[in-house]
Amino acid sequence: MRLVKDVETFSSPKLLGGVQLNIQVPEFSFTAIVKTSIQFVGGYLLRKRMVSAGPGSELACWGWHLSAQSGPSLHYGSHDYFATDKSSSVKAGTQEQVGLEFATEFKAGESKLLTMVVRGDNVTFYSNLEELGSVLMARPITDCFNNLEGVLVGDSGVSMGQLSFIPKALSPTLIEEIYTSGGTLDDLSTGSSPTPLEQTQLEEKTQGLASSVDAVDKSVAQQQGMSEILTVIQDVGDTTSGSTLVKSPSHPTGRIAMNHTTQRDGVNPDREYYQMMLGPWLLNKAPAANGASFDGERYWHSDDFPSFANRGVSFTTWFRNVDCAEGASCGTFLMSAHTDKARSARCWSAWLETDGIYWDAPGGDPSFGYPVNGELSEHYSNQYKLRSDTWRHVAFVFNEDTDDVEFFLDGVRIFSRFFGKSVKDMDCGAVNVSVGFRWPGYTYGASVEYYDMRMYVGAPLTEDEVFNIATAPVPPSPSFGGDDQSRARQRCLYMSSPEMTDTTWIDAYGHGCDWYYSNKAEHPSICRYPGVGDECPIACKSKQQCFNIGTYNKYFAWNSIRRIEASTPNGTLCLGTNRSRSVGEPLNAANDSTIAHNAEVEEKRAACNAWMDQIDTDTRVWKWRKDVNERQPGTVRVNLTECQMLAEAVDPFCEFDLQQVADFTREMQANGGDFTLGFWVKPIGTQSLTPDGRFMPSVHFLTSVSPPFSHVAFGPFQSGNKGEVRTRTACVEDELGGRTEEIEFPSSASLTDWTFLAITKNNADFAKAASDPTSQGATATVSSNNGMLSENQGSWSMCVDDPDTPLFSAIEVNYPLLISPVMMVPRALPFGLIQEIYYDGVKPMGLRGGPLETNADRASTKIEVEKEDYVEKSA
Repeated sequence: MRLVKDVETFSSPKLLGGVQLNIQVPEFSFTAIVKTSIQFVGGYLLRKRMVSAGPGSELACWGWHLSAQSGPSLHYGSHDYFATDKSSSVKAGTQEQVGLEFATEFKAGESKLLTMVVRGDNVTFYSNLEELGSVLMARPITDCFNNLEGVLVGDSGVSMGQLSFIPKALSPTLIEEIYTSGGTLDDLSTGSSPTPLEQTQLEEKTQGLASSVDAVDKSVAQQQGMSEILTVIQDVGDTTSGSTLVKSPSHPTGRIAMNHTTQRDGVNPDREYYQMMLGPWLLNKAPAANGASFDGERYWHSDDFPSFANRGVSFTTWFRNVDCAEGASCGTFLMSAHTDKARSARCWSAWLETDGIYWDAPGGDPSFGYPVNGELSEHYSNQYKLRSDTWRHVAFVFNEDTDDVEFFLDGVRIFSRFFGKSVKDMDCGAVNVSVGFRWPGYTYGASVEYYDMRMYVGAPLTEDEVFNIATAPVPPSPSFGGDDQSRARQRCLYMSSPEMTDTTWIDAYGHGCDWYYSNKAEHPSICRYPGVGDECPIACKSKQQCFNIGTYNKYFAWNSIRRIEASTPNGTLCLGTNRSRSVGEPLNAANDSTIAHNAEVEEKRAACNAWMDQIDTDTRVWKWRKDVNERQPGTVRVNLTECQMLAEAVDPFCEFDLQQVADFTREMQANGGDFTLGFWVKPIGTQSLTPDGRFMPSVHFLTSVSPPFSHVAFGPFQSGNKGEVRTRTACVEDELGGRTEEIEFPSSASLTDWTFLAITKNNADFAKAASDPTSQGATATVSSNNGMLSENQGSWSMCVDDPDTPLFSAIEVNYPLLISPVMMVPRALPFGLIQEIYYDGVKPMGLRGGPLETNADRASTKIEVEKEDYVEKSA
């Protein structure tokens, strides 16, 4: 198909409306004669977009892109993109982008024949007759439905002609024929040429009308949405989030009395500490008294401060800023040692700041340290800064064993660096030690509060010991929170805390937490609506999260959104595979799914036949039959005990990366069996629904196919009216050989939109139940969107003990659907994190329409090529 015939100069992209250019074949090519102006920086030569306006309109279902600096590239997959470790996108969450390994400048003012050739998962770029390079794509291209929005050609600063789509992979010989003769010799000899793009007046009017109606619909929806937001903002008025801050009493200025009797640490019995200051106390600009030289000065006298000469020392305390303005940099000395009370020179110190920490090491190399937040930890982000009015636990450990200074926030070590000299030489004799934001020579800080300030002398506190101190129960006090609710507002919370989950709360207008999450970025004030701060802490970030490294390994079965159709009336079987190949490697039985498919099917058939003599004695098949019998009326399963049906159900185009599952399983075992599985599903029509018209995703993660056995299964079982998840073990016997637990989904899957499903399994705690009567043992939590149900599953393990046996090696899907890559996390994630994953995916998934057709359809598509008879013309 010829999209542009004669050379045109573009001032902006041109819409070819009403064009149905669908890529339905695994191999195809684009060619065009291109020249750019000196002003050209980059742009699309050709692009099919998902939507015509709004979010996602800048992306490409597929597009041929040109950069003046780096040359041509292929952008694709905005409709079925899902960020995984296999994604090629440099901008996660948008689309795949693949280009040349080495930048190839496209010089302005030169006309060149550019060609892009796609063969499955490989793309090759040409300039005139030169092959610029081949790139292995993350996955093959699929096409999208874009409501006849057409395609865009050209961009500002581009002159282009002879732009053609050719439904086959052009060889270098054919490219040379086009370059030298304007077409292939085969076409020239028969008088053929690419089919010209034609668009009737009716098509143009239909397209214009459809676009106008679509624009009106979007405008109405936007106005309605804005009206709802303004209504909530009006209710917010001048209210502020949370309750009024209750400040602690002001600590007397001047000399601080010192109790030289050490106390036993209740959570670390082998430790003793000096109670420097209990409180909680406000350190503000109170009038000078009791020996203070200026307003706000507080200090321990040199006669009182404990010596730690020739030993290390650790300081821990609860801390909060109470008057630090948003965006301001506020600091305070936890400890500041001065040999002369009237001078600002310090012989050691520990300084806290919203933007970093500081310490003095006179005579050291270096003589001080001042790492800013970015240096504290790669996981330290703006949300953890010590800028809020929330209580945070901090600790400075001056480690005599390593001569490092270590900084802990919320019980977690986030920084360690050489102190500057031997820690044992840190004590400089009798000194006055100031506390707070005022000390000799500096009186400009803001008010801060301290609570339970401790000094541990001797061996450095360990990570576990600091964590124990930070997470131990704290006695109630007026400013620290006199009850659980106020304490949840006034001290940081770990993501595992029950308070760090969004509830099913609904405001007066019917909006839940997900609505507030979707709109808070552009309208942050809506999160001050009464009650939303307490009910939606994840959506509105209304409760201070304690520092959390927050990283966990994620593995994925599949690397893009898949459209899974029915291979048989009862469903489809997707197999795990370890095949892979590199750029330029020829296809063979070891790396190509099409070539290997027949061998795999025969392998499964043979395994099924070999197992048949055990069908009446293998206890695992009894459990499979029980699952089949307990499904909702009329729902189906692939008969995995009938070898021919099993073979027919296998679809080679939905295979997944088995190595990812194996790596996940090994790490899961190392973590005691804890795991989280999560994925998105969406129906693709009535064929996705059960006989009674409901969408109840039926996805079984099969550990083995013959015998059929799954540790985890999502399906329309009788005991769950909204669908349920079943987890089972084969090593804890019951009357049917194995233990099974069922948990119903908290809400039904959507008939029109994407639904997020997840299960979190805590297997590690099953072992605790034997020795700890208070332990609930293993638990499982099932999530659908931002709702959850949790269930005690007793003292049994899933017994995935063989490192060479993945948790699943095949996935059975019984009804056609769109499904995202299956996220596998070898940890039992807190539900608050599950909600974050859901919220982060709602908008991106809302844009994804998934592939227009399956890869199997594309592979089987044949393009009929018609030749015109050559008709001789007179001169």
